[in-house]
Amino acid sequence: MQNLFNVDEITRALSGKGADFCATVGMDGFVDELMHVVDKRQDARNFTKVSTLADLGERISRAAGLSTNIELAGLTQKLGGNGPIFANALAEQGMDVTCIGALGKNNLDPVFVEMGERCKLVSIADPGLSFNLEFDDGKLIMGKHDSIHGITWQALVDKLGLKTLAQMLSPARLNLLGLANWTMLPYMSEIFQGIIDDIFPLVPQGDCLAFFDLADPEKRTVQDIARALQLIKGFSARYRVALGVNYKEALQIARVLGVGTPETGEANLEEITVKTGRALGFYCFVIHTVTDASAYCAGQYHYAPGYFTPRPVLTTGAGDNFNAGFCLGLLSGLSVGEALLVGNASSGYYVRNAASATLPQLVDFISHTEVTAV
Repeated sequence: MQNLFNVDEITRALSGKGADFCATVGMDGFVDELMHVVDKRQDARNFTKVSTLADLGERISRAAGLSTNIELAGLTQKLGGNGPIFANALAEQGMDVTCIGALGKNNLDPVFVEMGERCKLVSIADPGLSFNLEFDDGKLIMGKHDSIHGITWQALVDKLGLKTLAQMLSPARLNLLGLANWTMLPYMSEIFQGIIDDIFPLVPQGDCLAFFDLADPEKRTVQDIARALQLIKGFSARYRVALGVNYKEALQIARVLGVGTPETGEANLEEITVKTGRALGFYCFVIHTVTDASAYCAGQYHYAPGYFTPRPVLTTGAGDNFNAGFCLGLLSGLSVGEALLVGNASSGYYVRNAASATLPQLVDFISHTEVTAV
């Protein structure tokens, strides 16, 4: 319950803090098309939506051997990609943010223009296109990724040069380095390797937090995932390394590391957090679910309840907003458990309002919203 934490102390610690921090975040970029799946249409303007992923799955299964027609009703178009959504949330908190990614090769894509008023933007390629079907219990994301395959280590070096890259990634300058969406960027492991090989000799070790988000690695091979995890661990030579995942991703990583449950099994949140965190062997491993969050950090288990709502306005980007709140909490000197609560609040605000919270909005949400899980 919320009384596990001193909310007044948390909000005092956060107030005004965002502007104290500097972040570099990347490397993807998408134009998100948000949609509902039509269940029954009453007329040209009115319809009821398919409420859950399970309901959609049943409808598709019933069409096996036959056929079916599924109508998608557009909600809106917005900036997308784990990196840009993460960066935008940090900028809303007041941080000095540079976002590197697929934001428009020749000209900035219109969906990123407003974000460019809050962040410094460095674009390497055109954004991908993502069709995000929104449901009450989650989302189904289908994308076209060809353009973001232009995000490579050589493209970064050609665009910026090693000296500028070293300045942008230096732990001496940064409080936070965020590297997101390894799964959809086929050359992200090479980017990790390039940073280790070419940037580490140019920068000192520091107290900068390096936060990684693989983003649903199910489609990647076990060997690819294992290599990525080893490369992420290698960042410990210069940064405090944290990996953030949702519960599904936690099970995937646990199985890769040989500490997971059977393919169809469930695991106690504390058990999978601790076992996987120990196997990873770096500073912090974080799991967020729709109801709560946990972490294994510096050898200790931490937990915080969440702010679940059964009727979210928007779920695409909820995890990225959790990551932003969690990182803000850690950088602000809160305990790991308190930082988890801030992450949950950041996500909770986002799914209710379809927008990332400013720092005052986040503080107000924490002060006046009751947690919904124990």
